[in-house]
Amino acid sequence: IKKAVKGTPFKYSTYEMYFDSGNYNESDMVSFFDLYSKYPCVEYLTKLGLNKIVQTKLNNGRTYGTINWRGKNIFKVLRLTKQEFNMIKSKKIPITLKFLYMLQASKKDGSNFKPAEAYNIANNFADCIDELKKMLIYGSLRKITNYLIKQYEKNSDTTFWSMYSVVNTFRDYLKDCKTLQMDLDKDSVLYPKDLHRAHQDTLWRIESKANEKLDAKIKKRLDSLQAYCFGYKGLFIRPARSTKELIQEGKHLKHCVGNYNQSYIDDYAEGETNLLFIRRLDKPNTPFFTMELSIENIIVQTYGYDNFEPEGEVEEFINIYQNKVLDKMKRTKKKSA
Repeated sequence: IKKAVKGTPFKYSTYEMYFDSGNYNESDMVSFFDLYSKYPCVEYLTKLGLNKIVQTKLNNGRTYGTINWRGKNIFKVLRLTKQEFNMIKSKKIPITLKFLYMLQASKKDGSNFKPAEAYNIANNFADCIDELKKMLIYGSLRKITNYLIKQYEKNSDTTFWSMYSVVNTFRDYLKDCKTLQMDLDKDSVLYPKDLHRAHQDTLWRIESKANEKLDAKIKKRLDSLQAYCFGYKGLFIRPARSTKELIQEGKHLKHCVGNYNQSYIDDYAEGETNLLFIRRLDKPNTPFFTMELSIENIIVQTYGYDNFEPEGEVEEFINIYQNKVLDKMKRTKKKSA
């Protein structure tokens, strides 16, 4: 390569800095020379010690639109004024792509971060720049980052484990607000005093709306499920009547029947499984054991508190129930077939 570039403009391309780096090595520098032939600013960037930016471009990585690759001088390449560039140099602020994005974006929307401020913000939000960019349709970079930093500082001990978790919570909260058609033009809605609590509230409201639809489906099923009702020796079994009952059942007994991630409620509402409550006759409203029954009338699982398996009176009850109700249903179905 040294012989090949002798006497050509490529001699000054700083190609030596990219030997054995990333996917490029001494035996194949074609990609580097291709980039340099298109964008001679590669030389400026490398001589300033910004070869990581060049390497990102070589690897087709994200540069966040911060570099003007056709710029004729370093100020235009970095989209910085001479004053900004000199301030960055004097304060020895490392020039990174995320730092440049924060500085440039703040100028665009009027936030006007000073270089040191932009560097600190870039470090705070280093893992969530992409999510942060999407939020700028709602407010300025300064206002949104100030809000998120305050929320993190207020709740870092109890709720938020990192700035990434704050940004994710804010993203989900904004999504919920749109779903609920809340007015995001109001600062009181856009920037709630307690982000975590506000998000819990929107989650509950969305969940309630979803529950209404599921409850309507469950209600339609109840008449056909009455055949599963049965009582024996102080115990009885009946179908779940609502999403609220199922959620309370799961919370009280500490098992997953009321957990949306497990989709039991959805499956029950859609008629893909049956969920039945075993209760004591003297405590009809207190969760005791929960049974999942397939649509083929096969007992899938039965659990009590903390996934405790049936024994004693409950095991006896289930055996009688199997014989007198479920097996009878199977025999009736065979005859009708």
